[in-house]
Amino acid sequence: MQKLKRLSLLCLFVLCAVSFSLAQQVNIQTDRELLRQHDFSIPGYQQKTAAFMLTANDNVIVRYNPVSLAFGSAMYVYQNVFSRQFSANCLYSPSCSEFSKRLISEFGLIKGVFLSTDRISRCNRISAIDIHPAEFGHDHKLHEEPLIYRLP
Repeated sequence: MQKLKRLSLLCLFVLCAVSFSLAQQVNIQTDRELLRQHDFSIPGYQQKTAAFMLTANDNVIVRYNPVSLAFGSAMYVYQNVFSRQFSANCLYSPSCSEFSKRLISEFGLIKGVFLSTDRISRCNRISAIDIHPAEFGHDHKLHEEPLIYRLP
């Protein structure tokens, strides 16, 4: 009697595992068909490329400063390689790296980096608890501009 129970439970387990596996295969095939039929030429699906960070100064020494070029190169590589991997669920718009570029171009390298640390320290879901839901835009992101750091 005990062997019959075990055998029936084993058969039930195998039957459930096979049916689950078949259901997964059907879902994968259905997902592939949906992806083939979908039109990805909509502007929202296009790859974003970040521009290289150069200052708009006429002075050649300021414009081609090696520190600024090295920092701009690092920011360019970060935005075009690494940021695409994990910035899809960013809380803010523009992204922290784009916001940092704007801060640095407006306030200079040293002050821009210090102000960027403030933004990066607020860029997590824990700090979003203190933000009122009405401040979020229609795309569920908090829109900020570097002007928030200007004194009146």
